[in-house]
Amino acid sequence: MKKFLIISAIFSLTASAALAKTEGSSVGVAFLKSQVTHQNSWAPSTNYRDDSFGGVSLNYKHAIQVANGFYLAPGVSYDRIGTKTDTTSSLASDKIGLNNRFSVRADIGYDLKNDVAAYAVIGYSALGYETYNYSGGYSEKKNAYNYAPLVGAGLKTSVAKDLDLTVEYTRQHANLDTSNPYQKVKTQLQTYAVGLAYNF
Repeated sequence: MKKFLIISAIFSLTASAALAKTEGSSVGVAFLKSQVTHQNSWAPSTNYRDDSFGGVSLNYKHAIQVANGFYLAPGVSYDRIGTKTDTTSSLASDKIGLNNRFSVRADIGYDLKNDVAAYAVIGYSALGYETYNYSGGYSEKKNAYNYAPLVGAGLKTSVAKDLDLTVEYTRQHANLDTSNPYQKVKTQLQTYAVGLAYNF
């Protein structure tokens, strides 16, 4: 009986250690690829697309184990997006740029192995943008923020002690105001990120 209790205790400790991989704080940096689709209210049947490489993402998270293998990691992130789309048509001239994004977010994850975890992303962000509108001899530039939820998914794996490789996808819909009060722009932003996270 004593041997059984010792073996059970060792097994329990081993299992706990295996399932406690994702815990504590981390800071990460990633490179972004952004895909943006704009649809103007004055031309709803036309989509304007812009793909951009070279964005940068910074984030801070703090992970807490909530059940066997499951963890919750609230945090904040900053994304430098840098897309510019020209939606000019015969009706009007509009240029739209997505500059940056500040997000409050949470990862809901599961440790698949000691060194691999998958997670879903839910959050809320302030999306910084600018629009330039020219129509009928009238032109104006506008800088503003749009506030909207974002969702996504990610995967991370350990590549060294305290260092993870991360791959992540997020998606967000936003309704942007232009300098023309009669024109709105429905926007879909998708980001693909590959980066590194340092755990401490």
